[in-house]
Amino acid sequence: MRLRTMISIIATVAVYVLAGQVTAGEQAQTPTTSAAHTIDSFIVKRMDEAGVMGLGAAIIVDKKVVWMKGFGFADKERAVAFTPDTVMNIGSISKTFTGVAMLRAIQEGKLSLDEDINTYLPFKVINPHHPNEKVTLRQLATHTSGITDRWSVYKDTYHYGGTPEPLGEFLKSYFVPGGRYYSKDNFLNVKPGTHRDYSNIAAGLAGYIVELAVGKKLNVYAKQCIFLPLRMANSSWLLSEVKPGKHSKLYVAQEGLTIPIPLYQLTTYPDGGVRTSVSDLSKLFIAC
Repeated sequence: MRLRTMISIIATVAVYVLAGQVTAGEQAQTPTTSAAHTIDSFIVKRMDEAGVMGLGAAIIVDKKVVWMKGFGFADKERAVAFTPDTVMNIGSISKTFTGVAMLRAIQEGKLSLDEDINTYLPFKVINPHHPNEKVTLRQLATHTSGITDRWSVYKDTYHYGGTPEPLGEFLKSYFVPGGRYYSKDNFLNVKPGTHRDYSNIAAGLAGYIVELAVGKKLNVYAKQCIFLPLRMANSSWLLSEVKPGKHSKLYVAQEGLTIPIPLYQLTTYPDGGVRTSVSDLSKLFIAC
């Protein structure tokens, strides 16, 4: 399943419905039968073009779900339909949950957005190009920390079977000179806070700092302060926590074929490890 394609489809549908159904000052409406049929046709066409096996989508207007539906298959081989309650790995949208957890820890007085992150870490993170400049949580959250993903390393953080390397050990070896993954190329030659460069590993570091500050793993802390209060019953951070039979199969589109691939886990799970459904995700968006 191509996540960017799925997001593009959902975004385009949202624009269509907002433009066609709700104008400024109007009350949120459920799409008409005609509009809903047009939406369905559009999504199915785009799915066919992109080789997307299944997806769920929802449209929220004024903090209300006005439309929600599943398309295609969660498991084609077993003819299991994809529904709004189908659990899937949401990739980088997981960073939203890491951000919410971070803000909750700040609200509890356990973290500060503008404190040097080395205040919280058991090892030092220093940009070798700007060794006298601090890196902050605000910069990690806004992708302006100067930390960059070295893809020859990051690609190996995906684990199709087996146990991922512990997050803290990976980060220490990435940021500390002499570590297995350390290189000056893990940092941009820019002053922290002055340049935006999207970084998965920086998001992983933010999640690790949250864990250290609250004394709990993200899966436990998120369940306590996000999933349970919002009644997100089909949401978790670990594959082992997903209810049997709930998780969709993964597929990759390649050369006109849609090929199933194994479920995976991430070493840097704060940047992309959340598994949830469209109906659950809608609850978070409404709450925010």
